[in-house]
Amino acid sequence: MKYLAAILLVCTCTTLYSQKPSLTTGAFKEWPEILRYNISDNGKHAWFITIDEQNAWILHLTSSDTLYKKDIQTGLDPVFTRDSRYFLYKVPVDTLFIEDLDKHITTFITGVSEFSVPENGGESWIAYKTYKDRALVVKNIRSGILRIYKNVITCLFNPQGTEVVIQTADALRWLSLVSLKEKLVVRDSSIRNMRFSFQGDRIAFVSAGQQLNYYEEGTDSVKVFRTEGISESPLRFSEDGKTIFYSRRFTKPVVKKDSLVITSRLNIWHYKDEYLQDYQLNNLEYSQERDCLTALSIGSGNVISLEDPDTTLILSSNHYALLRRNINTMEARLKGEPLPGLVLVSLTSGLRREIRPPGNMLEDTSISPDECFITWFDSGIKHYFSYEISTGVLRNISRDIPYPVFDKENDRLQGQGPYGIVGWIGKDSLLIYDRFDIWLVDPSNKQVPVNITNGYGRKNNIVFRNAAATFTDTLLLAGFNIKNKRNGFFWLQMNKDPVPVVFGPYLYYFPPLDIILSNDRPVRAKHSNAFLTKRMTATAFPNLFLVNEKRQQIPLTTFEPQQHYNWLTAELIHWKMPDGKLTSGILYKPENFDPSKKYPVIFNYYEKKSNGLYIYPKPGVNTGTLDIARYVSNGYLVLLPDIHFKPGLTGESALQTIEAAAKHLSVYPWVDKHKMGLQGHSFGGYETNYIITHSNLFAAAQEGAGSSNLVSAYGYLTPSGGARHELYEIGQSNLRTRPWIDPDVYIKNSPVFNVHKVTTPLLMMHNKEDSAVPFAQAIEFFTALRRENKKVWLLQYDKGSHTLDSDPEIALDFNIRQQQFFGHYLKDAPPPLWMTEGVPAIYKGMKSGLEIDSSGKRP
Repeated sequence: MKYLAAILLVCTCTTLYSQKPSLTTGAFKEWPEILRYNISDNGKHAWFITIDEQNAWILHLTSSDTLYKKDIQTGLDPVFTRDSRYFLYKVPVDTLFIEDLDKHITTFITGVSEFSVPENGGESWIAYKTYKDRALVVKNIRSGILRIYKNVITCLFNPQGTEVVIQTADALRWLSLVSLKEKLVVRDSSIRNMRFSFQGDRIAFVSAGQQLNYYEEGTDSVKVFRTEGISESPLRFSEDGKTIFYSRRFTKPVVKKDSLVITSRLNIWHYKDEYLQDYQLNNLEYSQERDCLTALSIGSGNVISLEDPDTTLILSSNHYALLRRNINTMEARLKGEPLPGLVLVSLTSGLRREIRPPGNMLEDTSISPDECFITWFDSGIKHYFSYEISTGVLRNISRDIPYPVFDKENDRLQGQGPYGIVGWIGKDSLLIYDRFDIWLVDPSNKQVPVNITNGYGRKNNIVFRNAAATFTDTLLLAGFNIKNKRNGFFWLQMNKDPVPVVFGPYLYYFPPLDIILSNDRPVRAKHSNAFLTKRMTATAFPNLFLVNEKRQQIPLTTFEPQQHYNWLTAELIHWKMPDGKLTSGILYKPENFDPSKKYPVIFNYYEKKSNGLYIYPKPGVNTGTLDIARYVSNGYLVLLPDIHFKPGLTGESALQTIEAAAKHLSVYPWVDKHKMGLQGHSFGGYETNYIITHSNLFAAAQEGAGSSNLVSAYGYLTPSGGARHELYEIGQSNLRTRPWIDPDVYIKNSPVFNVHKVTTPLLMMHNKEDSAVPFAQAIEFFTALRRENKKVWLLQYDKGSHTLDSDPEIALDFNIRQQQFFGHYLKDAPPPLWMTEGVPAIYKGMKSGLEIDSSGKRP
């Protein structure tokens, strides 16, 4: 009986399991979202906002141990006070709630239009405006002390929460929140654009007559500086509060019309122009009128122009600014011309000096906190350099790091930039990444570089990158294992092995690595080692977790909508390339996978995909590529391969990878080798076009917005009016030459020259308003295939662009037609009428052609 019961239980579970429905096109509407979240400075409370399966907006408050929870329907503008004592939020339309986080007592105030709290203040001050009389209430929540002002336009706390300025209709007042003393700063009805200094003891603002005003706490009057053309761009102070940065509006002088002008409809394209005529026309408004940053030295009153139409500010500090001349960098780099050098400007005297003559492209420019050194990465020499401001000495500061500090592994020249810098630790120590680890570098070269992660990353195949938006002597690092794709966080103290906080077969967060993995940085408490992070796998929804100081992961959300459907599994697979090297990819199978069945396969690709093994493939209406979850749920296998591109062999590299993957999968009895499909968008669309013109292994292909003729594509303009040469020579196409130097390279990589070899039915999607890949590329390919009587369809959507984000209706239409196309060729489903008969233009918008053709006709 015991065994019979077990068998019955298994059968029951199997029945229930098999009854899970497949994902439909509209199922994504049931998926919840986690919109925003934050943690209190002491790490004891967190708030987050969700939209649940019923599309309800909910603000959640929870203690770090989750013993206290509160859900607020339509809660808005949530914020913790900086002493972590109170939690504030609004509910429509005018009620402000204040929650005492120690006592869990809630009070409310009605009639509130808006409120604010200090950025870093230790006291529980708030300011809120009421609809009645535009009154402003400045209140200490803890003590109950308050001040009320009528007819208030706006108010501004200093960063420390110790001072606040109140702008009324005719005056500006300064209120000390420590002494509660109030002072009239100035009577003026034209005040705008206020900004506190970092120290919080001085303020700058603009008033009528282009006046820049400066007031320092404890002084008797406002200091007024006359300026010209000051714009509405925000003001800001230098960190020491001695310099005000503002923007002047530059307007091109009016030119009197030349009496010899015959027509205004002429454009003269001159070979010596810095930018092509189209680029100049597209950016005419910017070149005629733009904001240019200016510095005002408060002590001397010197006005120092930092930017003009020909100059860009790179960075600034208390005493210096670094400038660079504007040129057409892309074309200069292609031509091998020297790029602009660096000019150092004193923000006190305005004196300028060139500290780096024209030469290689410079990246990752920074200035040390003590303002003794300027550092940069030289893209030609592939090293970091420091410039000592006092002596003018230039030093190579990364030469003693035994590993490359640039992405040597990148297939493309354009992509071989620096791994980057973490930032400065202390006043004069710079942290630099290599591929895996972090190095502390002395810009004076008196100390040799020190690997502060102790080589832990390289030894364990873990790439380390800073995870927190700010950092101290203890860094929160994101770690990603490039072999098994595991991810997590580590605490790092200088010169010690990184200590794992959470790490495993998940995706939490990591900056871009071949593909964008996760854009959701962890949110760290300022006075605690607690932080908030999302965690996901391919089979687990990206829920929100609070990681406390004991390294415990406490789930704050528990959404798992995929459990209601036949979902998927993901595994990392490897196969040999023709040259014997291994490459990798992600193979997705249905949750109810049955090895005794045969499954069709769709290959979906772009560049390298395997780092996304633990990405949760949220279903949705795709706007150009493939809704992986929906296809797998409906009985397809999907493979995402890594493609390694060889210079000059871009199309061939994709072909060899996909064919090798197809042959590798074909040996498995559960793969239907006669039902293999291709799908790619943009660069992936180009790869699709190339593969079908060089292989007959595939039963169907769908490409979106892909190039087909690299000879003609090379000559098109970008949306801004520039040339596309960089893209094809050293960028994504990686051809490393020009079409007139080596035309064979461009012809061999162009699918259109091999359309007569195509045996694979192709569904194209491309739109006239595509700003990334010209629509003419689709027409060249479609008309050539049509001329050869190949099976090809082109979906072109009015108002569609490179993708179909602009209109959910056209995206839905594309999804349905893509699914019908693959359904016919990979699952032997009967074809729809649009595939067998088309939809003549006379019936546009009247007939869909989505109905199944029951006549037995085949495309």
